[in-house]
Amino acid sequence: MFKLRFLTLALILFLILTLLGPSFGVSAAGTSPTVNTAGSFSVIAATTVTNVPTSSISGSVGVHPGSADPGLTAAQVGGTIYLADAQALAAKSDAQAAFTNLNGQSCDTTYPGTKDLGGMNLVAGVYCAGSFHLTGVLTLSGSGVWIFISASDIITAPGSSVVGGDPCNIWWTAVSSITIDTTTHFVGTAIAGISITINTGATLNGRAWALTGQVSLQSNTFTGPICSAGTPTSTTAASGPVTLGGNITDTAHLVGGSGTLSGAITFDVFAPGDTTCATPLTALTPVTVTGAGFYTSGNFATATLGSYRWKAHYSGDPNNTNVNTACNDPNETSLVTAASTILPVTGFAPQHITELSAQPAAAAYADLGDLWLEIPRLDVQMPIVGVPQSVDGTWDVSWLGNDAGWLQGSAFPTWSGNSVLTGHVYNANGKPGPFVYLNQMWWDDKIIVHAGGAQYIYAVRAVTQVTPNDTAEMMKHQTIPWITLVTCRGYDQSSNSYKYRILVRAVLVDVK
Repeated sequence: MFKLRFLTLALILFLILTLLGPSFGVSAAGTSPTVNTAGSFSVIAATTVTNVPTSSISGSVGVHPGSADPGLTAAQVGGTIYLADAQALAAKSDAQAAFTNLNGQSCDTTYPGTKDLGGMNLVAGVYCAGSFHLTGVLTLSGSGVWIFISASDIITAPGSSVVGGDPCNIWWTAVSSITIDTTTHFVGTAIAGISITINTGATLNGRAWALTGQVSLQSNTFTGPICSAGTPTSTTAASGPVTLGGNITDTAHLVGGSGTLSGAITFDVFAPGDTTCATPLTALTPVTVTGAGFYTSGNFATATLGSYRWKAHYSGDPNNTNVNTACNDPNETSLVTAASTILPVTGFAPQHITELSAQPAAAAYADLGDLWLEIPRLDVQMPIVGVPQSVDGTWDVSWLGNDAGWLQGSAFPTWSGNSVLTGHVYNANGKPGPFVYLNQMWWDDKIIVHAGGAQYIYAVRAVTQVTPNDTAEMMKHQTIPWITLVTCRGYDQSSNSYKYRILVRAVLVDVK
């Protein structure tokens, strides 16, 4: 009788475990594959990579056997671009091996037909379906490895997101194609048997590898994944020569005065820290300015040069046809650099006292009441004040001290959208500011905004280093609540300025 009761209880427990499935915490069998040389590649394609300007890629880009220009400049890629060479072949072969490994793993959960993962909360495991869709938010809880295996395709709806999990241990495979739709925030490594399409404004904390077709990008941002000793991934300026192909587009604005820019443009490019523009890295092939290269309103052209310093020669400029002497200002009489492309200066000289004048009334900060910021990892608690945006699109944060400044023009803290908060890396007294260790934030660290007695808890999803003119990344549009923390980094004593900005991007995961 005792044995019968024991067997009955065991059977009941087995049925409970079976019915509750993966969310009950049954250990999963999935393991991340070894990717070898592919690990440093954000994008791998067989035929080509297309890009609707401009995208920002944290790692390397490889195309094999295709040899066409991948539609990206060196300034847009944190690693290296490899075309139809040994490195690209090795990376694609390792990506194929990872794809084979993942598809050979046993399914912990199998969904018949098409499965929409929106609104689900999943623990680690191997999930299989005829097709995976994502509409809304997929939450990955706990730790471990998540593998999603599709027998056909993977498609997300606009504005969807993946929350939680380690991007190094999240894997998506599709026999045919993967489509990441507009403004989706996707996490993990996506491997498609044919092609991958990432639509306008979507972000990927991970990698996109297409084994037999192309990868199509449209103003996307790749960060991470953070796969090395828990160190946050940083996007830094590339070194060496820059090459431009076709039209000149985006970023460093050249604004024309009188006349029409209709001749050839030659760029001399200098290292980011070469503030005197003394030694060119390369002289680029002249690019003819056409109707696609400038606009009649102000007659301006734009060029993708990232953080590089530059000068330009214009054979068709009626005001100046000679070598321009101004560093980073291509024509000292008729051309200027747009001031609104500069991120706020969030630090003073370390170990040096800077005397501040009285704050002008026009730049006075707004009292936001019972609104304050907490960053547990940095042991930081600070009030939040409002920083007005000037008519030229900039923000003066000189008088922040130990407060956090909400940049007007971004979403109000706790609201839907991207809320941008800045803080000093060094204060005017030369001592460390509250954001001095912001670059040490890690994946899933918490950022808490206290408002009206509630706690809005955000989880870090990217730690990125950008150039001072990269306002697009800082002000990136979001449909759900995100927060972006900003401070300076890389103080250069010779120019008394900071070379980079640190951006910490986090998504709202809980409200208490």
